[in-house]
Amino acid sequence: MTLAIGPEGGFTKYEVSKFYEQQFESVHLGDRILRTETAVPALLSRLYPA
Repeated sequence: MTLAIGPEGGFTKYEVSKFYEQQFESVHLGDRILRTETAVPALLSRLYPA
């Protein structure tokens, strides 16, 4: 499994299209910009719910 966590400004449309070509799925964590140390546990909790 590979997680691609975007920069604060988000991925470009080109980058997003390349991710979709590689069968990535998108996950939205809300409107707030998260720091990496917050985004990783939040994403992992979505992957492996308790």
